[in-house]
Parts: sequence; structure tokens; C-alpha cells
Amino acid sequence: MMKFFHVQPLVWCMGIVVFIMQPLAIAQDFLPLKRWNINQRLQIAYEYDDNVLESLQQPLQSPSLKLAYDAKGRAKLPYVTVQMGYHGGCQFYLQVEDENKLINELHTELTVRMSKRLQLGCQGWARLKLFLNRENDYAWTGWRAFAQTSMLGEVILKVGFSEELFDYARTDFYSYYSPGLFFQAHRRLAQHITLSPQLHYASMKYKRHAFDKGDDKYSYRSMPHHQEDEVLTSAWHLEGSWPTVILNLSYRYEMNTSNSYGYSYHRHVIMLSFIKQLGQFYLRGYGTVQKKHYHDNLLPFYPLQLDTEREESNFIILDVTHDLSSFVGGILRAAWYQNESPWANLYYDKRLLSMGVEFRF
Repeated sequence: MMKFFHVQPLVWCMGIVVFIMQPLAIAQDFLPLKRWNINQRLQIAYEYDDNVLESLQQPLQSPSLKLAYDAKGRAKLPYVTVQMGYHGGCQFYLQVEDENKLINELHTELTVRMSKRLQLGCQGWARLKLFLNRENDYAWTGWRAFAQTSMLGEVILKVGFSEELFDYARTDFYSYYSPGLFFQAHRRLAQHITLSPQLHYASMKYKRHAFDKGDDKYSYRSMPHHQEDEVLTSAWHLEGSWPTVILNLSYRYEMNTSNSYGYSYHRHVIMLSFIKQLGQFYLRGYGTVQKKHYHDNLLPFYPLQLDTEREESNFIILDVTHDLSSFVGGILRAAWYQNESPWANLYYDKRLLSMGVEFRF
């Protein structure tokens, strides 16, 4: 880790606020400011975590201070629509300093209307996560190009090509490159309800070598070829929107076939989220339940998962926001996780409780 990372938290937070304003400034230069619809949000919170390092045994507990900033902008011209989004922040633990970190995320989308029924577009994402006191920094980027057409009966079809790249700064153990193809349909079932089936295929090419079981059945050995997985995902997404309620329900089936022993699996995932307005209060909920089955016998050893950032598998998050004024709100949030650890098929528990304030401008 470079030495300039070891500075005071307050200096880092001030630097982040200045840095994260740059995407917004770039967006304003790209199109006249009057064409942009821009929303910004700043959150400051105190959070308690009962398993900071996501340990299977002997969890470490610690409170932390969090600063998060979000900016979303949208500009629409007669034939072009541009969207940009940014999320950045920092988190500093009072008792487990090894977990102190910074995160920056960027999302962009450009859509061009070619005709009344045809649109072409491109989306891009990027994430940079930096740890201040340990060498676990990583970067992730993804993009996809698509064609979208409107059909009769309020049906929208979208098809395209996608790519992802994941890279840890200090190791190639989790790093991969993943090209893919996707198909998505969107249809309004009723005035407030829409349905979106999706299909996605991706080939994941890892920098690490594939593994096989050892001769003694209690070890594994590295193979001469690199690990390659094929991932086929089908999903159904249902969205309901009413004046005071927004509801999202989705089901996803994922089949992962790998040339490395211990990494082939299939899983079922159900996700539910909602936002409910109750006067000056907003109740938000988000939850996921996963059932995962590995095709190989993982015992007597448990292979490491390929991407430690894909651990979320069973969780419930609830928060209540109270508007103190038109631009300030108080937030109370509780979360429970039972996630798969980096060791496959072993799960850890985590609970979070946070209180904070949100500024909207």
C-alpha cells in the first residue's frame, strides 16, 4: 500500500467530497446545465457491526463512522438521452482499523433514438475499493451495448453484448474477464404492474489455474490450464408502482459450470424490495433468500470462492427515514446477513445497526 493512504480520516473525507464532485462537473460541461435533472444526497452515519471481518468463528465487533455521497444526473435531447450516476464514500472503524476503506462507483448510460421503435445504447459501470491499512484493493469495470425495440402490446425487447473485468491489486487469485450476451423483455401487465423476463450467458475466464482433487482425497492440486466457467442465468422481475408504494419482486436461477473441481453449482435466488410512504416517514425494505447446491462433493476440503465481493446470499435490510425538512432527513437502519464466506458452503452471520442524517440537494 502506498504511504499516502495513511492519513487522518477527516482529511480523507474532505478529499473525497472534492473528488466526487468532478463527475457532476464533467456532466454539466457535456450538455448545458439547464438540460440536466440532477439529484444529490449526502449521508453521515454511526454504525455498529457485530462481525466486521465476516468471520466464521470469534467475530470482531466495532462501531464505525460512515460518509456517503450520491449524485444522479439525467439530460434528454430530442434523439439522445444521457444518464450519469456516482456513489462514493468512506468508512472508519473505531476498533478494527484494518477494515477502514474508501469506495468509488460510477455509472453512465447513453441512448440514441434511431427511429420511432428502435434505440441503440451503451451502459458502463466502474468500482474502485481501497483499504487504508491492508492490501486488498480491487477494481471492477463492466459495460454493455444494446439494441432496444418497441413492439405492439407495450412490449419492449432489448438484446446486447456485455463485458466485465475484475482485478485485485495484489493477487490474481480472484481476477477474471467475462464476456457475455443478454436478452431482456419488458411488458406492462396492468396500469401499475410490469413484468421483465431476462436471460444472460457469460463465459468467465480466470487468471488462476483450475484445480482437481489430490490423490489422497484430502488435498487438491493445480491444473496446467486456467479456470473457465460458463454461467447461464434466467430471471423474472415484477415491479409494482403506486402513489405511496413501490414494490419489486424477482426470481433468478443461475447455473455455473466450471472446469475446476468444486466450483460448479446451481442456485435459486428470490429478491424482494419495497418503499412505503407513511406521512413524513419512508419505510424501505430489501431482502434476498438463496438456495445454493454444489455439484461436487466439497468435503473434506472447501474450495475458495472466486470473488469475495459476491458473498451476499441471505439478508434482510430495513430502514426508516423521517423528513426533518425539505432537504434533511434522519435515518435508522437495521440489517441481518447470513452470507457465504470465501470458503464455499460455509456461512457467517452479521448484524448491523446504524443511525444517521441525510442531506438532499
